Amino acid sequence: MRCYSCSTNNPDHLDVCSKCGVCLENRCAACGIANSPQGQFCRSCGNRLAERRQLTVLFCDLVGSTTLAERLGTEEWDLVLRAYYERCREIVDRNEGHVAHYLGDGVLVYFGHPHAQEDDAQRAIRTALAIRMEVKKLKFGFQKEGALELSVRMGIDTGEVIVGHDEMAVGETLNIAARVQTLADPDTIVMTAATHRLVEPYFTCQGLGTHSLKGLARQVQLYRVEGETEVQTRMQAAATLGIVPLVGRDKEANFLWECWQRTCSGNGQVVLVRGEPGIGKSRLIEVLKCHLAGETFSLLECYCLAYDQHTAFAPLSHLLRRTIGFKREDSPQEKLSKLRKAMEGLGLVPEDAIPLLAPLVSLTPDVGYTPRNVTPLRARQLTLETLTTWLLRSTETAPVLFIVEDLHWIDPSSLELLDHLMNQQRLPRMLMLLTYRPEFQAKWPANEGLHSLDLTRLTQEQTVELATHVAHGRTLPDEVLQEMVKRTDGVPLFVEELTKTILESGFLKPVDGSYELSGPLPARAIPTTVQDSLMARLDRLGSAKTLAQLGATIGRDFRHDVLQSLVERSAMDMERDLARLIESNLVTRDGVPPLATYSFRHALIQETAYNSLLQSTRVRHHERIARVLVERFPEVAENQPELLAQHFSSAGCARQAATYWKKAGSRAMERLANKEATGHFTAGLDLLPQLPEDLLRISLELELRLQLGLSITASDGYAVPRVGEAYQRARELCFLLGNNAELYPVLRNLCSFYIVRDDLNNARELAEECLRLGQETHRDDYLIEGYTILGYVLTYMGDLEKGTALLDKAMKEYRSCNGKRLKYPTPQEPGVASLCLLALNRWMLGDYSEGSRCNQEAIELAEELNRPFDIAYAHCFAAMFHNLRCEFGSAGRHAEVTIDISQRHDFFAWLSWGTMQRAIAMGRQGGGKKAIDQLTDTLAAWQAGGGEIATSYFLGGLADVYRAAGRVEDALNTVEKAIDHAMRHDEHWYESVLYRMRGELLGLRGTSTAGGAEDDFSRAVEIARVQGAKLLELQAALRLHVLCLGKGRPEPSFAVLKAAFKSLPPDALDIPDLQEARALLDGGRGLS
Repeated sequence: MRCYSCSTNNPDHLDVCSKCGVCLENRCAACGIANSPQGQFCRSCGNRLAERRQLTVLFCDLVGSTTLAERLGTEEWDLVLRAYYERCREIVDRNEGHVAHYLGDGVLVYFGHPHAQEDDAQRAIRTALAIRMEVKKLKFGFQKEGALELSVRMGIDTGEVIVGHDEMAVGETLNIAARVQTLADPDTIVMTAATHRLVEPYFTCQGLGTHSLKGLARQVQLYRVEGETEVQTRMQAAATLGIVPLVGRDKEANFLWECWQRTCSGNGQVVLVRGEPGIGKSRLIEVLKCHLAGETFSLLECYCLAYDQHTAFAPLSHLLRRTIGFKREDSPQEKLSKLRKAMEGLGLVPEDAIPLLAPLVSLTPDVGYTPRNVTPLRARQLTLETLTTWLLRSTETAPVLFIVEDLHWIDPSSLELLDHLMNQQRLPRMLMLLTYRPEFQAKWPANEGLHSLDLTRLTQEQTVELATHVAHGRTLPDEVLQEMVKRTDGVPLFVEELTKTILESGFLKPVDGSYELSGPLPARAIPTTVQDSLMARLDRLGSAKTLAQLGATIGRDFRHDVLQSLVERSAMDMERDLARLIESNLVTRDGVPPLATYSFRHALIQETAYNSLLQSTRVRHHERIARVLVERFPEVAENQPELLAQHFSSAGCARQAATYWKKAGSRAMERLANKEATGHFTAGLDLLPQLPEDLLRISLELELRLQLGLSITASDGYAVPRVGEAYQRARELCFLLGNNAELYPVLRNLCSFYIVRDDLNNARELAEECLRLGQETHRDDYLIEGYTILGYVLTYMGDLEKGTALLDKAMKEYRSCNGKRLKYPTPQEPGVASLCLLALNRWMLGDYSEGSRCNQEAIELAEELNRPFDIAYAHCFAAMFHNLRCEFGSAGRHAEVTIDISQRHDFFAWLSWGTMQRAIAMGRQGGGKKAIDQLTDTLAAWQAGGGEIATSYFLGGLADVYRAAGRVEDALNTVEKAIDHAMRHDEHWYESVLYRMRGELLGLRGTSTAGGAEDDFSRAVEIARVQGAKLLELQAALRLHVLCLGKGRPEPSFAVLKAAFKSLPPDALDIPDLQEARALLDGGRGLS
């Protein structure tokens, strides 16, 4: 017989091609004529061709039905029969079987069609046991001649059948099951040896010997089912069932089991399973899941996808849908009801939880819930907290096995959720198993409940062992094993798939307990890579191969309705090919067409199918997919713009792709998923060189650059080089377009970049331009931002009085126009920013009470706005405010708030500043080495990220900590660095303090450096006087006078101290420095 696939001539007795393994014929169940495997209808009789399947068939008969029918009236018997049918159907459905026919008082059930399960025979036995028990419980509203109790008897057989177009199976298996039930006593279940071989470890059975069945020539061994055994898992039954055991992973599997035992005792565990693709991460976890099959526990399992790595909470969204039990046919209201019930079941308040979780499962408010009236950032934080609560509450009823696979594709928001779980002080009764490839860098700090497993490749001996298991214990020829060891390199998946390919190839023949080559090993008998191995299996799909390739182009998962919109073949052809994909075990199906979703069994299978396409074909597929999604599935385009962007990118449609990347980035920023947004905007920009250099491209690039700068600033800080690059390019684009409308936000954010990098001269130029544009346009937001940013620049440059005046104008404008209602082009609220710096300035200028008021108002405004970025900003400056005033306890508390918020929201700038403020407060209170290490390490990281602003202040703080620890020389060297930094960067706002500090440190050295100390104090006084910093002037004058008193010549310094003292307002008299100055002045009145 000639193979239609490779044209090889095969002997007539073969069912599959000896060269390529393709099935050679498909025999019509109606007339028996052999047909081509690719044919849809019989070439002789025209009937739709059938398919060959293995079924476990259950035949259930109602005992004594004739007598019962005579005993009861027609109507009552009808009620009994209907109740019996309905109860049987419920149980069959529960076990995912298929009621094929009702035959009088008999019920014919298939397991293995239309959907096969790997444990169909077990399901059949459990269904029979349940029917036997449940039928006896049936109660009826009538009674004649005593109570009515039903009995059944059942027969079961497993074998190959032909299933035709009418869903009716043909074959001796059905006849055998029907005949076997006639041999069963009432309330017993009898099965054949064929079924018994598959279920023996799981059930207690009594052998009944061999029996002759009507119409069957051979004798049949029968068994009566007594009940279930203790065996629950495939691992326990592996030896009997012939399931391929895990090889080379005993130590790891035992370790997971030990972790589970600790989890069940209340000590939650986390295990990180790391390894390359195909190394067996999922297989190892599957072993644990099988081992737990008989235990009471909750399984929460989700996986990350390459397409979803820039989609916030993607794996959790899929997990929610599965856990809640959403079906494709559910209406939005039904889904909402299921979500509500699930939340109530966990003790969550639906009104609080639903508005946060509903968007994750694509439910909009119009289905019947009220959105939370909070900012997007607060909503995101609440969503994280709600998801965390949901997962933790699940542990209250049973231990939880929480699996997240493929972290190398995880989105930042889902990763943050894992961080939340990791940061729980106690992880009660939850075992978290996280798998990932080596390119993912796990950064969770080590603790006693966190473990790592690195899976290594199999040894040569283990490779041979695994291949032998796949070959059902038969020994493979040495030539095959040598080539396999060489080509698979010890990767378990590769070994399994390659062995299957060889066994299916027809090149081996069984001889006793081994296989022998039927001839010389052809060059292609063993593919050079496992991709070739998987490709060979794809090639054997016939026309279904192209469907697999199209599905692979859609993604790891693909919907039936989307696929149907893309295929260029009849619905019947598509259904046939999908069935072939499922039967080949390359894909699985969830749901029933047309609402079904298909998933490739392994990512490597999808990659192989996709990579087998020519580049030109991939491009065509991606473009068709993208356009179909836009035109026919607008909800996908709206809710998953990143998916459209991916397809348009792969199709080479750069303009459409960049536009959708921009939409995806904006959508991510609305949800404060800033890292995802950065990825989207960057992807869009990468496509622009493919577009002509016209105004449309320039406009699109400008939009992407602006948004990219904002997203990077929010996550990585103001000063990283990519922020400057984004805004510099955006500035150039504005000039090319002549677009002043977009120029302001570009200049404003570029100014922030230069400020944080301590390039204050460039920052001043930009700030003045911002203020000019604000005055010209009369836009409140521009004007407020202009006053604020120029006030910051001038303050840092040492012009405290002008800087303060500008900040006062910013707040006056902010209050007069209700600035809280405006939207600003920067991450921070200018009202909060102005008040924060005003607090410092007012204090340095000597307005002690006004400084305190501004500090408190900044915190209150940030809390009112309820934006974490502003709250971190305000508390960080509050810590700085209190550190300057030597109120280190308060400083430390504000710093802790800053750190907590910044860690939760990944605010690099405020995390750095908050940590340094805490270290300063800690060091001044005796923190010693810990404070010094924390401060030096964090300052180095801050500077490595481009941050330079306030470095003179932080170095001054480090010098104070060194001094408190008794390390005077280190302190002096650090102050020298701070002064040098201030000089080089024109950062003069803290200069007076630095010279005063150096004078104090020189004084500690002794008389040899006293002259230098006096010069420094005098310089500190002069700098503060020029700046108008009255409090700083007093502090320096006080140190100068104390030094001069010690030298016996107090007259000049007394006048300096007196002038500084008189310049301060009365409400500042409670300051310790002022009290000391007053005492000195009162004691030296004769000098005046």
